Amino acid sequence: MDKSTNKPNKTRPESCGLNQIAVTISDQYYPGPKCSHIGRNLDSERFMQKHILLCQEKTQATSPPPSAARVQITACGPAQGRDGIIYSKQLCCDVP
Repeated sequence: MDKSTNKPNKTRPESCGLNQIAVTISDQYYPGPKCSHIGRNLDSERFMQKHILLCQEKTQATSPPPSAARVQITACGPAQGRDGIIYSKQLCCDVP
């Protein structure tokens, strides 16, 4: 958390590839105490059904891709008024 603005820390995710689009998912809640805990499971999130279907929708593909190309954290900080953290992430989706 940036103490001067009381806003979550922003990160600099890698750019998506040339034949990919970026999709941002904001304000995800995680009950754990540290932002570093989220990174442990990011690679497996590529295979989450909701991410696959979101990539299909955003790329207007006729069938779902096998996975999102990449998932990255874009911001993370303490949840306001409760334990845990709030984070945002970016999906990179292959354009068919």
